[in-house]
This record gives sequence, C-alpha cells and structure tokens, in this order.
Amino acid sequence: MLEDWQRDDLDLIYEVDAAGRRVWRRVLWGQARGNGKTPTCGGIALLELMANDDAPRVFPAAGARDQAKLLLEFVKPAVEQGPLRDYLAVRANAVLRPSVGGVLRVLSADGDLQHGLNVSFAPIDELHVFKTAKQLELYYALATALKRPGSWEMSITTAGWSKVSLLGERYDAMLESPDVWVSEDGFTTIARDRDAQALMIWRGAPAEADPSDPAVWRGANPASWVDLDYLRMQAHGLPANVFRRLHLNQWTEGNEQVIAPSAWDACGDAGLVVEDGAAVWLAVNANPRRGSGALAVVSPQGETQRALVQTFAVEEGERVEERLEELVAGAVRAAMVRWRVQCLAYDPWQLDDTAKRLEREGVPLYRGVRSSSPGMPQTDPFMVPASRMLYRHVAEGTIRHDAGRDARRQVLAVGAKQLGRDSWRIVRPEPPRPGADAPEVGAAFALAMGLLACEEHPVYNGPQIEAW
Repeated sequence: MLEDWQRDDLDLIYEVDAAGRRVWRRVLWGQARGNGKTPTCGGIALLELMANDDAPRVFPAAGARDQAKLLLEFVKPAVEQGPLRDYLAVRANAVLRPSVGGVLRVLSADGDLQHGLNVSFAPIDELHVFKTAKQLELYYALATALKRPGSWEMSITTAGWSKVSLLGERYDAMLESPDVWVSEDGFTTIARDRDAQALMIWRGAPAEADPSDPAVWRGANPASWVDLDYLRMQAHGLPANVFRRLHLNQWTEGNEQVIAPSAWDACGDAGLVVEDGAAVWLAVNANPRRGSGALAVVSPQGETQRALVQTFAVEEGERVEERLEELVAGAVRAAMVRWRVQCLAYDPWQLDDTAKRLEREGVPLYRGVRSSSPGMPQTDPFMVPASRMLYRHVAEGTIRHDAGRDARRQVLAVGAKQLGRDSWRIVRPEPPRPGADAPEVGAAFALAMGLLACEEHPVYNGPQIEAW
C-alpha cells in the first residue's frame, strides 16, 4: 500500500495535460535511503509494462548492473505471486509480456553498448554514482532514446557529495526552473520546468538542519517504516557526511570524510611512547606505483589502543618498488628488535614476496578468522570491520596516536563507500579533478588493518628476534 506522501508524489509524476498527454518526461526523484525508492520504482516499471500495448520497452539502469538488478528482485515476486503471472513471463534478467511483445530488461552499465534503444520508460537508480565515462554514456544513451510519444525517464537517487557531477548539474538546473516550491518545513522541494518537460521532487533535510536532531531525521524520512532507533544507530555508526547524505538526503560539502579533524586531533599525543618489550601488532600499506607506504604499530593499554604511525615516500628516480620494499622491511625488522611483535598484517597483492621473506626471518604473519592464508587483503570482508574499528576508536576517543602531519593528512583524506544498508568501508577518494592523482591514504589503511589485527590475531608466544 502506498502512503499519502507517495501518492502525492506519484500524482505529480503522472500529471497529464488537457489532451491526456504526459506532462513530465524527465523526472528527478530524490529521497533518503530506506524510504522505498527502488520498490516504488519497480511498481512503476510494472505499470508501464502493463499499461502500454505498443511493445513497451522498459529498461532499468544503474551505475552497476547488480544495482539495476535490485529492481528486478522486487518485481519478480510481485509477478510470480500475484495475478500478473497470467500475463507476464519471468526470466533471469527480464520480465516479458509476450502478448504485445513487451519487455522489462536490466541494462548493463556499459553505456557504449546501449545506443540505438527505443525506450518507453527508463528508471535510473542512484544517479549520484554516475561518474565514469561508461556510466555517463549509459545515461545519455537512455536520455536520447525517448523517441516514442509519451516515453519518459525517471532518475531516483540520494544526494551526492559534489555538485560537479551529472546529478549536481541536474539538481542545480531544476532549482533554476520557473516554478519552484519549498514546503514550509523545508523538507520537500518541487521544481517544474514545463518547457523542458522536467520535474524534480526532492525530499530531504534542509542544508541548515541539525543532522543530530531526531526531528530532522523524521522530517527527512517520510516513510512510516523508517525507525528512529535504526537511524540513531546509523548516526553513531556511520561517518557524519555519509549519514547526512544517505539518511538525510543532504548534499555534503566534501567527499565522504570518515574521520573528523577535531576528533583525530583530540586523540593525538606527540610524546606517545610504546615501551620496549610491549606486545604490538603491525600493519603495513604500500603503493609501489606511487612509491609511498605506511606502517602502523598498535599496542593496547587498558581500554585504549596506542598507535604509532610511520609514513614512507620514495624519491623519484630511485628504484621505486625495490626501495619501498627495503624501507618497509627495515621498519618491520626494527619493530621486531624493539617489541614483542604479535603479527604483521599486510595486503598480499602489495607485499607478498616481502612478507614471505620476513616470515622466513621470524616475523609472524597475520592469519585472520576469515582466511586460512596469511595476509589481510584490502577486500570488503576484511576492510568493513577494519573501517568500523578505525572510526569507532577515533569517534569514542579510545585511541592515542603520535601521527605527524603527513599521516594526519592521509587519515583525514580517506573516503567511505556504502556497500549495503548497514555496511561501509574506507576507500581511496576520487581525484579532486579529472586527470589529477587521488589523495594518498595509506596511513588510514595501515591503522585500520592494525586495529583489526590487534582485535582478531591471537597473542604470539614464539621466539622474538633480539638482534639483526
């Protein structure tokens, strides 16, 4: 059953003129995550497949094919378990209406392959992720395929972090429309451009709203099923900008910053010392292509984690990869002499040969609960818990670090990527402009890996190296 706010929105989306023709052929519908964008869009897709008898062509699309398939996951049960099963046929990646030659089929994210389509309805999911050349080409292929009378596209999305994007350009352009209405509470904006046949419905928190206020959470999430306790948990468990963008549908002024500068600085201690002989867990991140790396030394003290963070940079002109490995190996050996090293966490794709050589010299390698092989790949199963651990320790002030200016810059530059309803991880952020290098974030990865290793890897009681 649709709720009142959904009915209001759909009444606008399906507005017709005096001749019964569709008024809006380009619709931008912005909502916070969890308010039913994709299921509602799936229902609209089925309606468009059934309401048109002229071989309807409904092509759901998203920045990735798997994302587009989510719409099908809502559509298929509705067909198979209801009266539509007598009219429609379900296939792996499509729903067919054989009697009129109709098809609802998910498109791949390769836009170069989608030109020449004849579209009756194109639902586009999470427009904010459309950034790569192939994703943009997919959008333009669909936008130029509305050749039929009454054909239309609808982009459903949460807010983005940069207005220099496809979504940002569409959003700002709609705010310049001749007819813009904002609700008294500021949580709903409706923009109409009749000449362009374009409509925007944007439901989200105003820019000046307090993201910590539960009343703001409620206003930005009109769906009755969105639970405030769930939002409270998300507010405490997600980086602030991620929470604002995904759950309040607020545009954020920068990338998905994980660590707040004030929180990081509050945990700093330039005179931090980890006493000789202490148990420590090591983690290293290396970027041979850029000749940069970082080593984190993590040692618990009561309920607080102490962390020493060292960064490496190889000068241009040196044997970059070989020299970087020498610096990393030297730092690990020095740690083995000074402390009781429990393990070395590393990404096998970065330093496998170096790590195996160090193991032969007596360095214990990380072996976690998720893999029987040594090493900590920077994949989702490892980096999701590591990311949460890094964020939680800094946010709660349960870590003390000696990170200098370079390490601080790298930790604060790391971005966040939402993977699912409750899952996220740290990532290297996108370059600030096309053609530029992405910021260096190795210190953040090394520290997150070290914290996870300290949590998971058992205490090592083997022999320690006294001298090299």
